[in-house]
Amino acid sequence: MTETGGEEGTEKKWLLAIDPGAPWSDESLQIFRDWGSGVAETGVQSEMEWWAVEAHHRFTGSRAQPPFCAFLSVFADAAFDPAHLGTPTGMQVAILGLRPQSVFDRSRSEPGCMTPGLKKTTLWRARGDLDPVSWQARYHAHASLVPSVHGSAWRYCQNVIEEGPTGLPYQAVSELWWPTDEALLERFYTSEEAQRLVAEDTQGFIDIPSAIQTVTRHERLTRGR
Repeated sequence: MTETGGEEGTEKKWLLAIDPGAPWSDESLQIFRDWGSGVAETGVQSEMEWWAVEAHHRFTGSRAQPPFCAFLSVFADAAFDPAHLGTPTGMQVAILGLRPQSVFDRSRSEPGCMTPGLKKTTLWRARGDLDPVSWQARYHAHASLVPSVHGSAWRYCQNVIEEGPTGLPYQAVSELWWPTDEALLERFYTSEEAQRLVAEDTQGFIDIPSAIQTVTRHERLTRGR
């Protein structure tokens, strides 16, 4: 997978979050993947991911469709306008300008190939009693906890949302990748103590009930980074 930060010529990351506007289906997936592949053909460095339905249900315990069923991450210079990429037919796109911080990356895959395993993308809002400086400090401090509590994960990226649709109720996007389905579904935490530590820490800066998470499969679309 692509590491967010440090790539020569890459100055900004956008996350295009896809609301299908209807029940997600095989046709929805095909429409999204055709669109994402078309974006890659323009030379934009990107990676796409889509709802892993059964894995998502198993992980979250919910049969409900998440608000966003697919994502396209785009990496380009600051002058790039992601609105020019258009939208998948019949779907809506929320464009988020992100300030990424890659915490660790042990993943390996080739451009244009499916990346093994699963990813969990979480959009979340900060606790209402914290100012931006305070919650961002807590968020960045949380990064030191992740490698030990999610020992089977192979990549973690924190993203502060700097741009988005008017009224967007989220402040950050957390991305965690696992090399196998089993690693996420069966070994998400290294221990019960690790689960407790994460709960205590995140409750200090995240409005937990409003968080939106989507478990996805993913694919790199252009040259390696």
